[in-house]
Amino acid sequence: MRKHWILIVCMLIAFGCTGKSGEEAAPADFLKEVPQDAAFVLEIPSHLDAKFESESVTVSIDAAVTAAQTTQFQIDRITYEPLSVERYLEILNVVAPDVQWRTAEGETVSSEQAVRSVIVYLNTDDDQFLYLNTPANQLCWFRRANGVLMPESGCEEPEDYAMFADAAFPDPDAAREQAIRTIEQAGFGSEFSVASEERGIVLKQEEPTESGWIFRFARQSGQLPGISIVGYTIWRNTGYPKLCGPWKQETIQVFVTEDGTTNFSYANIGTFQQTVFRDVKLLPFDTIIKNMADRLILQHERTNDGYGPFKTEAHVVSMQLCNALVAEARGKTGYTIPAWEIRYDLIDLDAYGQETDRFTEALYLSALTGEAIEPRCIHEDEGNK
Repeated sequence: MRKHWILIVCMLIAFGCTGKSGEEAAPADFLKEVPQDAAFVLEIPSHLDAKFESESVTVSIDAAVTAAQTTQFQIDRITYEPLSVERYLEILNVVAPDVQWRTAEGETVSSEQAVRSVIVYLNTDDDQFLYLNTPANQLCWFRRANGVLMPESGCEEPEDYAMFADAAFPDPDAAREQAIRTIEQAGFGSEFSVASEERGIVLKQEEPTESGWIFRFARQSGQLPGISIVGYTIWRNTGYPKLCGPWKQETIQVFVTEDGTTNFSYANIGTFQQTVFRDVKLLPFDTIIKNMADRLILQHERTNDGYGPFKTEAHVVSMQLCNALVAEARGKTGYTIPAWEIRYDLIDLDAYGQETDRFTEALYLSALTGEAIEPRCIHEDEGNK
């Protein structure tokens, strides 16, 4: 399995209800027949056990099922537009106020000059690092440069686990509060919430230099959290779904140590415009279960020409109701719709029933229609994997 390390020097990180723009917009074609029901109540179990089988695929479900305690589900319109110079400066003044930056050529520039340069890599004399790509709405700031931020999920070797066992980490609750405070001060707090968190260690020349907590934030829609998984697979049997992301996936990450926030990064951030539907009606959970099983079998079925493993098992471990930013084509407008995030372990078996490979995967289904969607990629974008 590939190590999911983050290079510090290159982080890639009902109608009529108006919002920020104050203007209504016609919905996309796929939203023209959205069912609405103010009295709708979603009924789900807290845990699901089930099993489905085909000739070459077994789908076993032993999963916690979670959803926000709300009876109102909504759809928001999000647009993509480059952030203004003023907005970038507002963000920089939170994490790195009054900094004079040094270019690779040794020239000293202000934050405003850096932002106006469009795409820049900068350091300061005290080794702060800043990467900006303003057309792509990307910013990556590190208080300390020249290292690799290794998440605990990236551990593979015994020495990796030993580093985490030996390291001292700040209190997770205090670190979480600091991370939330950082994005609130940067102006993202009302739209983004913590989607995942894990411990991390900064390595310099393979030696640990600091330890802390990595917090990843995702766009919230009403009470529904955003998706937290980055990276995806387009399966040979199914290809791209009809609904994918309108642009590359939005990401916000904050790394907090005992010294406070030492990394703040974001990329591909859109702008909330309005809530176009409230009180949307979701599919019954039984329908979602059937669609999930059918899709997993279709995705991983051994083809007639013998492509694929002899047998495959998909072990579903969790199902969470979230929101997903999608559109029918690439563009500058997308919509957050209620969706089910289904995490599963994919296990390949040989003719003797022996495990030959194992992966962790995720499937997303629209909670409105039950169809598969892929909010983590844009349409037919081979370069975004």
